[in-house]
Amino acid sequence: MSIWSSLYTATSGITAYGNAMGVVGDNVANVGTIGFKGSRASFAAVLGGIGPHQTRVGAGVFMDGAEVGFGQGSLQQTGDSYHMAIQGDGYFMVKGDFLGQDGMYYTRDGRFHEDHGYIVNPAGLRLQGQAWDPLRNDFSPVRGDLQVEQDLPPEATTLANLRLHLKNDTTSSTTGVPATDRQALTVYDSLGEAHSIILEFTSAGAGTNTWNWIATEGDGGPTVGSGSLDFDTEGNLVNQSGGSLGLSFAGAASQTVDIDFSGSRQSDVAGAMIYDVDGHGAESLSGIEVTDDGTIVGRYGGNLTRTLGRLALASFQADSGLEHVGSQLFQETAGSGPPGVGVAGSGGLGSVRSGVLEGSNVDLGNELVTMITYQRAFQANARAVTAADEMLSETANLKR
Repeated sequence: MSIWSSLYTATSGITAYGNAMGVVGDNVANVGTIGFKGSRASFAAVLGGIGPHQTRVGAGVFMDGAEVGFGQGSLQQTGDSYHMAIQGDGYFMVKGDFLGQDGMYYTRDGRFHEDHGYIVNPAGLRLQGQAWDPLRNDFSPVRGDLQVEQDLPPEATTLANLRLHLKNDTTSSTTGVPATDRQALTVYDSLGEAHSIILEFTSAGAGTNTWNWIATEGDGGPTVGSGSLDFDTEGNLVNQSGGSLGLSFAGAASQTVDIDFSGSRQSDVAGAMIYDVDGHGAESLSGIEVTDDGTIVGRYGGNLTRTLGRLALASFQADSGLEHVGSQLFQETAGSGPPGVGVAGSGGLGSVRSGVLEGSNVDLGNELVTMITYQRAFQANARAVTAADEMLSETANLKR
């Protein structure tokens, strides 16, 4: 190798390690970027001509790319239920226009928020998944933009599950009159208005384990239902009759409420009636919850919840083949292969964590060590240029 060649060889090292410092600088700059995946510079040797004894002579080095590392980043608590992170393999799927190009993108950045009923990322791309189909009582088989229903319309009560604790004294201890028990039940009409239904239970008399009941609309209102309850000698409910209420409220549609007394008991201790009814008034969305499998549940009003949908996760045969398009977004390429789409926690996909974000996977200590290595390599190649220059200068002075 000539002195002239050594100049170009050392210059290639200066160029390669200068470019590699850009990769390290990008990693360090993004150490606090959510969902960022650090890169590592990749180098390749350059072959020159044929040297003595027909051997190939090296002609330096070049940086032939930067390999993205897709390792897991640390999880950071935020408390925002719209923030999500994937623990394990997989990518969130988001769709929309990014820098003028409409398409499907993949990301580990889970900084989502609600925008006009859609769940979107900071770039306005919409999170993809399956909406809940109440008619099928299952998730829709078609994936699309996930939405959160902001307002829940009123729904009339159609079912009331009641659990009673009736005291087994069949008559009053002072008057001998059959014992009674009064309980109040709240139901909703088709307009979402709440109404109180009074249930009065009366023992059928001594020697029996039967209670008759009557339901009225409020105190002293019209009778809306009646029936009886039969208990065995162990206090277990064995039969009920008249299990429905016929209701008609001003301005609202007529409705029938089925009554289920399953689980009621007769014992020596009286207790408050425990009940659960369907139906509700008009409610607004107060927040969401996201389960490990990506199911999104909306919270309305106090304790009302509704399943809204389930997000989809994607995985690739070769993550290294994905194209990084900026803002922690990736697109599929021929090198990555098509995405495999599924439910979180299945098929090798990771689980979804709500209220947390995945931080950058950059190891700052390792980057600083790499920076020093590249700096020394840059300096050594610069020194080689200086040495070759001095040798050429000495050669030029041989005539003196």
